[in-house]
Amino acid sequence: MPKHSFETEFLCDFETELSLPEIIGPVPEGTRVTLYLQGGRFEGPKVKGTVKPVGADWLVIRNDQVGQLDVRATLETDDGELIYVYYQGLVDFPEETKKELAQGNLPVGGEFRILTNPIFRTASQKYAWLNSTFAVGVGLLRGNKVSYSIYRIT
Repeated sequence: MPKHSFETEFLCDFETELSLPEIIGPVPEGTRVTLYLQGGRFEGPKVKGTVKPVGADWLVIRNDQVGQLDVRATLETDDGELIYVYYQGLVDFPEETKKELAQGNLPVGGEFRILTNPIFRTASQKYAWLNSTFAVGVGLLRGNKVSYSIYRIT
């Protein structure tokens, strides 16, 4: 079989502050936690602006102690265009944190690696190229701040 290759192009850095966790509690798929977006910034060579203080991460900490993201947010570019972004992803908790989670304790702090797949939607003609962009993000959760570097797959 032929091997397929791809390259990445840096799209932007993304940083937002999160609310204190709203713990819904144990549900069939794990422990559900909601973290509301408090606003932030994104910046790259072709697009930059603010993360509006709307949206949230409807996180599930699965029974295998892996965090499963479900994030929706609205971005506003510095030139006033709106972009909807949504993504799923995984939080890779360190082994010590996984032990705490298995005992029913949510982590209060720490630094956790995150992998995401943001999808963008906009009505803006200037940023319409985002509508057909497949992207991946690699980031960290530090306390109540999350930051990603997002790359477009070319």
